[in-house]
Amino acid sequence: MGSDVISKPLRAATVMLLRDGNDGMEVFMIVRHHNSDVHAGALVFPGGRVEAEDYDLAIDGAVFPAQNGVDATMAALRVAAVRETFEECGVLRFPTQMNLQKLGRHQLSATAMDDARASRVVTVMTKQERAGDGMRVLRIPLEADYGGELFEVPNPQSMPSQ
Repeated sequence: MGSDVISKPLRAATVMLLRDGNDGMEVFMIVRHHNSDVHAGALVFPGGRVEAEDYDLAIDGAVFPAQNGVDATMAALRVAAVRETFEECGVLRFPTQMNLQKLGRHQLSATAMDDARASRVVTVMTKQERAGDGMRVLRIPLEADYGGELFEVPNPQSMPSQ
């Protein structure tokens, strides 16, 4: 046996994004940059280690409302999963939130579902930009019907922590 030291494992989160496609299940993965120190060129799910700021956001009720059965560590893992997915590939749960708001425009769930089924499916490839004042924004196509084209992306560092 050698004297190899086993490193202490770090908390990390990964995300599997799936959707029903025309030809079956579609899985979202990314290719690691060819100059990466770790797993260069590998096809991977987005994710990464939990950062100190993830814990701060996880205990901020305005950012991550308390949920039964979710302790601070689990909440930080969830925050890290969302942050890493956004940082690595620009995917954010924002479109899902906006889809729920679109469904909420209706008085009855049946009419909301009828409207959703009748709507054209729009693939939303978000594009993050900087506005003139330096604010980060997402540009989403108008045909997605989210009620606009530019949406502010809050800076995690500027969000209050408890």
